[in-house]
Amino acid sequence: LFRSSMLEGVPLFAGVDLDQGLGQIVDQLLQQIANLVGQALKVVQFAVSFLTTALDSVFVLILALYLTADAARIRAWFVGFIPPRHRPRASRIAVHVGTRLGGWLRGQLLLSAIIGVVVLVGLLVLGVPYAVLLALVAAIGEAIPMVGPILSAIPAVLVGLTQSPTTGLLVLALYVVVQQLENHVIVPKVMERAVEIHPLAIMLALLAGSQLMGITGAILSVPVAAAIAVILDEFRHPDDIDDDARDATMSDPVSAN
Repeated sequence: LFRSSMLEGVPLFAGVDLDQGLGQIVDQLLQQIANLVGQALKVVQFAVSFLTTALDSVFVLILALYLTADAARIRAWFVGFIPPRHRPRASRIAVHVGTRLGGWLRGQLLLSAIIGVVVLVGLLVLGVPYAVLLALVAAIGEAIPMVGPILSAIPAVLVGLTQSPTTGLLVLALYVVVQQLENHVIVPKVMERAVEIHPLAIMLALLAGSQLMGITGAILSVPVAAAIAVILDEFRHPDDIDDDARDATMSDPVSAN
């Protein structure tokens, strides 16, 4: 009886009836171990999935930054593979795609800044400690579609709960309101100006991308939609060349040949 009472205090033996036979005790222990391993695997799987998504987001942002910063050389290399008679049109398309890709990158940075400021103001009003750090986490999480805003809310809610249950609930409500505004107002409006696409098209692109490729698809959906829109506009208005596209075409030695 003394041994049974001692073993019942061990977490591994929680829920195990030590008065049963040895075979049943072993079965219950194995069940407990299997449950613990299953929970540990779920945590590891979630952590790996989150890290993969975060790395995908960072990779896409860095790639967009390089494409925007070195657009002229990349455009010249790309147009070099096009037959000479099609190079002016290809150069025009490349110019517009690069412009919208740069707009998407600036829009993404603007979105992070807006979310960070809104969260910072809300946390300061609620009197939550470490408001600046938590707002920075929210701004970074904005770059990760779908799961980023949710994960960035977890530490803020936990910090709020250390103050009081009411503060924790108010912080949760703040993040829910911010996420709803982000999904239905902020993202469509900011990206509409950044990539010159209708907000409805942006929402449809995000939905299609997330359904086809998950979080990675959601990250790539807006720039891909912008590139497709440029190509469609070019074929709809083949003679509509703006001043920027003409200047870039004339200054590009590859397309000029």
